[in-house]
This record gives sequence, C-alpha cells and structure tokens, in this order.
Amino acid sequence: MSVNDDINRLVKQFLKDRRPSNGGWAEVTDDDMRQLKQIVDLLIEAKAEVDPDGDRVIEYVLINRRVEYMPHFYPIKYRDHEIGGHSYANLRLAQEDFDACVREARP
Repeated sequence: MSVNDDINRLVKQFLKDRRPSNGGWAEVTDDDMRQLKQIVDLLIEAKAEVDPDGDRVIEYVLINRRVEYMPHFYPIKYRDHEIGGHSYANLRLAQEDFDACVREARP
C-alpha cells in the first residue's frame, strides 16, 4: 500500500463522522485529534524528507479550542530582529497572559 493510499484511507476514516455545531463549537474528541495528527504527519513525511538529525522542515501545532487556549505567538521568520510587527505582538500577548495569571493567583 502506498503512502497516498494510507493518507486517503485515514482521511476517509477521519471524515466518516461529521459533528454538528449546536450554536457553539462542534464536538472534537481526543481520538479525532490523534487521527488528524496522524494525517498531517503523513502529509509532511510524504512531502519532505527529514534532515540527518530526524527533524522535519515543517512543524505544526493542533489546538482543540474546546479544551485548549490558542497559542499566544506568531511565527517569526529567521533574521527578523526588529522590535515591532510580530515580535512586538508576541511580547504583548505573553505579557497580557502573564498579567491575567498573576491577577487570578492573587487572593
């Protein structure tokens, strides 16, 4: 069986059960997240070989927003050393998140 066949089989299996939204986010289970990760991993492996250390050129993060916060950062291109743009947004979001945690921790 080829990688494409594996991907097609996994995608069909993943999409077999459609989840309705009842005014909020549709249900997403841990198994859904595991299946989606497996699909994305296969796609990345089919596209580009890992380097000699076994690292992938493409990285990703899957977030189930029903149970996890979105990451508070933006990817920053290499050699982006300016303070501004996404660098500033990353610092601002991290500071706001930290401030909220401190406020919640205070009696």
